[in-house]
Amino acid sequence: MHRIRCVLFDLGWTLLKPASGDWTYTRAFEKMFPEEICGSREEKRWQDAFAKAYQPLAEEPYMKDVSEQIIRYTRFFRELVQYAGFEITDEQAGLLAQDISRNDENMYLLHTAEETLIRLKQEGYRLGVISDTWPNIETQLAYLGIDRYFDQLTYSYRLGISKPDPGMFEDAVKKSGMRPEEILFVDDLAKNLYAAEKQGMHCLLSLANPRTAEDPHFGHVYRPSDVLAYLHEE
Repeated sequence: MHRIRCVLFDLGWTLLKPASGDWTYTRAFEKMFPEEICGSREEKRWQDAFAKAYQPLAEEPYMKDVSEQIIRYTRFFRELVQYAGFEITDEQAGLLAQDISRNDENMYLLHTAEETLIRLKQEGYRLGVISDTWPNIETQLAYLGIDRYFDQLTYSYRLGISKPDPGMFEDAVKKSGMRPEEILFVDDLAKNLYAAEKQGMHCLLSLANPRTAEDPHFGHVYRPSDVLAYLHEE
């Protein structure tokens, strides 16, 4: 077995968590459309509305900058609320798009995230990110103070593809300058780990999100610091 020399992380529910508990329904959204007015976002109509409104973003993830993100998310929020059967003005949709694109307080670091990155750097590992995300992540990671720890970044909005597309993992391997067998990838979605494993990477499933179920095929971690324990057992 090749010794692991590089650790690549997904971001959401691997290093970061949403302040409101959800990536889309931020605190600004909850204030504008409280559940007592529009009902639980767990309802099927909201799930169906999200799937329909999000489809253009999923089909074309490439974005050049935050300005484009705001334009596209304005349309997303307008369609999301309308598909769910409620009214929303263009101004309201724009405010929600501004919030999700520019409010750095919408995300927190998971407990032990930064200390884990510090330890990994001290131990000589190359660090990076493979994430389905949008242009605002650049300022978000700087705001949280962890951008400085990463040697490489693979973002869906830059490549125009999303995980589990093999191109995401091929890009990360190329940037690492290492063999896939020397790379560990941590993600909270098993489908992405299966794709990474096909490329030859070692994989761990993050169970930081209480809703994520274990997959017996992969080892798992509950917090970022568990990655250190896994590496020290190698």
